[in-house]
Amino acid sequence: MMTIAKDASFHRLGVISSLIVTILLIILSGVLGYINSVAQERTAGVVIRTHNVLDTLVQIETTMIDAETGQRGYLLSGDKEFLEPYYSAVGHGSVPFIRRPPIAELLRSIRMSISRNSTEKVLLDRVDVLVRDKLDELQKTISLHDEGKAEQALAIVREGRGKRLMDALRMTVSNLRAEERRQLEQSEIARNRAARHAHVSAIVACGVSLLAIGILVATVRRRDQDLTQEKERFEMLADHISQHAWTLDANGHFEWFNLRWKEYTGLTGDDLDGQWRTVSDHPAHRDRIQQGLRHAVEAGEAWQDIFPLRAREGTWHWFLVCAVPIRDKEGNVKRWFGTCTNIDDRWQLEQELKDGNRRRDEFIATLAHELRNPLAPVQAGLELMRINPSFPAQLNNTREIMARQLKHLVRLIDDLLDVSRITTGKLQLVRQTILVRTVVDNAMDVSRLHIEASGHTLDVCMPAEPLMVNADPVRLAQVLSNLLNNAAKYTPDGGLIQLVVQRDTNEVSICVIDNGIGIDPGVLPDIFDLFSQAPAGSERRQGGIGIGLSIARKLVEMHGGALIAKSAGLGHGSCFIVRLPLVHIDVPVTVPQVSAPSPASEASGRRILILDDNVDAADTLGALLSLLGHTVEIAHTGRDAVTLARRFLPQVAFLDIGLPDISGYDVARQLRKEPELQGIHLIALTGWGAAEDRANSADAGFDLHLTKPVSLDALKEAFPDVFSSPNENTEADH
Repeated sequence: MMTIAKDASFHRLGVISSLIVTILLIILSGVLGYINSVAQERTAGVVIRTHNVLDTLVQIETTMIDAETGQRGYLLSGDKEFLEPYYSAVGHGSVPFIRRPPIAELLRSIRMSISRNSTEKVLLDRVDVLVRDKLDELQKTISLHDEGKAEQALAIVREGRGKRLMDALRMTVSNLRAEERRQLEQSEIARNRAARHAHVSAIVACGVSLLAIGILVATVRRRDQDLTQEKERFEMLADHISQHAWTLDANGHFEWFNLRWKEYTGLTGDDLDGQWRTVSDHPAHRDRIQQGLRHAVEAGEAWQDIFPLRAREGTWHWFLVCAVPIRDKEGNVKRWFGTCTNIDDRWQLEQELKDGNRRRDEFIATLAHELRNPLAPVQAGLELMRINPSFPAQLNNTREIMARQLKHLVRLIDDLLDVSRITTGKLQLVRQTILVRTVVDNAMDVSRLHIEASGHTLDVCMPAEPLMVNADPVRLAQVLSNLLNNAAKYTPDGGLIQLVVQRDTNEVSICVIDNGIGIDPGVLPDIFDLFSQAPAGSERRQGGIGIGLSIARKLVEMHGGALIAKSAGLGHGSCFIVRLPLVHIDVPVTVPQVSAPSPASEASGRRILILDDNVDAADTLGALLSLLGHTVEIAHTGRDAVTLARRFLPQVAFLDIGLPDISGYDVARQLRKEPELQGIHLIALTGWGAAEDRANSADAGFDLHLTKPVSLDALKEAFPDVFSSPNENTEADH
């Protein structure tokens, strides 16, 4: 009995002890489970925060890249549409599909997610400084370009400081990402430790193992739910951004597309690589797209391109596509994040603007051609009057007036073409190192008659030292002669015009000063604008279309200089200052070579063929050349000219380009093939004078390309031995 009672007592003690132990173990397991649960929650919070920080860093980097790209596009093209990414970066964006949170807001969101005394804060402060410096650099270059200092803006870009800032920014952002991942790994270590404690408690507790397993399963399930919720939250945000978003694995295979992509393409299924190939399979772009993406993945470099993507209905729309690598702390690419931004409206607008510019240029070129054609017989007729000894002397003044007005009209046509060439970037400078004195002398030769006709006094002040510039002598002389002509036009008869050249450290200043009517302060800021003129009621308004000063300023800026206008107001004259960079004295100077004039031909004249479908132009030029003692034959179609040339065997041929049957280029090629015409001089005489027209003439075999109307002096300068004649009445020039 005693033994049974003792056994029962021991049993109850054992049960109680087991119960106590079990309770303790349950409590211990619960505590450990709670600790593990808290650790899991903390880890989940770190994961959420880290992903938010990483996503924000991607946005910062993408925004800065887009801003820099927009700045480059603006500096190269002058189109302010390119600045929308920059404006978006600083919080002033206006285009909905480009608009995104400004950089300052993104940095503020990260700063709220990190501790104040941490490596992250140090790195974030560094990112903040680099971003501000880069935005300051972008703002500076944009401001310079807005002020008309495009070359200075481009010079800043070429210095590479902007690139160094971006490289430093990428490196700092990469370091910050690495720090985020390091903290994430530490949290994972803490979670694993808590899990091990939970397992140990489950083993020791034996009787509560199932409970421990249940707690573990519940914890893992909760963790999975948290991660699933985080993924759903990320995808929900990504699905509602305006861009198509996607990710690649480290090998360049697509892992995920957002909802915007699916809505645009209408594609579903697991073959994401196939979806990309289908959507980007534009015949004109597919190879470039695949090569560009493959190169980026292989090189681990960010990728950006513009190309069309196919929509679900089969139409193509233009997108700006960007992809950036996401790296681990060792710098290895783990995956890629990319976006496709629909820029179709902007792209179509740009194409329309380009088409409009092309049509404008074609119209101006056609207008110049159509204006030059009727001027050709007028020019030839005036030359006939000049050299004809029987022309009444009392009409010489009338003839000279007509010649000056014709020259003025030709200058207006050339100015229109110059404006078109400058605005489209087609005007090329032929630079050489030349003395400033030479340029000044050339300009004065052009303007002297105009100045003397108004009875002005021209006072020229040149320094004794030789000043040299690297410039196109023809274009620079055009600038100075324009300023001198304006001074003569807007100064009352008998005025004073000063041309002062002086050195200012590494620059030369060429000042054209007059005591004329001056410039109204309200007009002065716009004096260089295209088509800018004095008010309609202004005294001594001399006509013109208001493009001379605009061309002059653009030509000076193309030389790396500046053109400045000053005036104390109406009645106080004006001053125009051309500033140009000097070159060092040890640079070889290009001295214009003056060829000795070839002696006039002793022969009775040359055989000359004229081809022009404009009968008046052909007849007047033929009469002029006949009066000079040459034998002339005229044709009005290309085929007639070829037939006539085979019989006539001309030594010189003037060929128009635009003809009713075959072009002047075709005629030139056929004449060059004729064995009997190997020594013929072929001269293109046409209303088309663009650079590509001159290149086509050279390719066709022409020796010279002249634009209508052409003067006898121009012909003599080109071929002095052909167009000088003892029969010419040199007295008619006076």
